[in-house]
Amino acid sequence: MNFDLNIYNRWGMRIYQTNDLKHGWDGSYLNQPVAEGVYFFEISYREWLGLEYSETKIARGTVTLLRNR
Repeated sequence: MNFDLNIYNRWGMRIYQTNDLKHGWDGSYLNQPVAEGVYFFEISYREWLGLEYSETKIARGTVTLLRNR
């Protein structure tokens, strides 16, 4: 499977990117914790169908980051 995850802040700046399914976002940008709030994600992926990859599929949405106090 080809996979790409991007996380954006409310101004549309990309603050995280990975193409590793085992790596998730830890709520930081440049090794600094980001503020609580709503962030946007975009996932694009292509599934392996045996002889070729499927068409690229894209999922978009939001994630709300909350921190323990």
